[in-house]
Amino acid sequence: MLCLQQATDADVGIDRVPSITVKVTLQNRVVLQKARLSVYVQPPLVLTCDHFTFDFMAPEMTSTVTFSVYLKRSYMPSKLEGNAVVSYSRPTDRNPDGIPRVIQCKFRLPLKLVCLPGQPSKTANHKLTIDTNKSPVSLLSLFPGFAGQPDDDQPTVMGFHFLGGSRVTLLASRTSQRYRIQSEQFEDLWLITNELIIRLQEYFEKQGIKDFSCSFSGSMPLQEYFELIDHHFELRINGEKLEELLSERAVQFRAIQRRLLTRFKDKTPAPLQHLDTLLDGTYKQAPTEN
Repeated sequence: MLCLQQATDADVGIDRVPSITVKVTLQNRVVLQKARLSVYVQPPLVLTCDHFTFDFMAPEMTSTVTFSVYLKRSYMPSKLEGNAVVSYSRPTDRNPDGIPRVIQCKFRLPLKLVCLPGQPSKTANHKLTIDTNKSPVSLLSLFPGFAGQPDDDQPTVMGFHFLGGSRVTLLASRTSQRYRIQSEQFEDLWLITNELIIRLQEYFEKQGIKDFSCSFSGSMPLQEYFELIDHHFELRINGEKLEELLSERAVQFRAIQRRLLTRFKDKTPAPLQHLDTLLDGTYKQAPTEN
């Protein structure tokens, strides 16, 4: 179920972000010992609780846990997929302590967890065209709840507004078997493109069609891709420099604090000799998170 929840310590530029409550049910047929459930999602998605422990589970016992997922930062996750992993020990006659086993289950999260319906745009710097071998499908059937006009039952254009601020437009051709995804930022194309392909595959599977395929006939956007890699590398280098600078300022800050405390504890305190000014300057020189 999807609801609005206050995202504690969230930094996505809005006061409230959507969250979803996920329920996981464990059912066992044999005796289990030390069962542990670990849940993973792609950052910046976060969980209210990601580890659960079950000391002992009798045969045919059912245990259910719930947790919430929401977006914590302004950038987009690489995919809307979670993974639930259960590790447990199964006792045997020769090994009463149990043999360790692991099972896992993947689950998909809704698109509205990271974006909302937005105003589509017919112009963009980056465009990607997906060719298919089947007749075009109504975008409303693929993305229910994202239609721009309530009276438009066959929309050919749809807008997506990510909670971080970026926007993506999806266009479907009425005459050809093509879909176009476009955005001002190259990296924003991926999530909607991936969702489009997954939903097209699911749509035709429900229709009993097994030979559906997608293709991309354009030139590979390697230049944009490499520019993103270079930009990411620069950010990592700058991050390391800021961490080093912050560590140096922290050492200096604590040293000044110790000298100030020594002066204040003295029954006949000596002049501060501008230690207070130095302390304030050190604090202002420390790098802050943007």
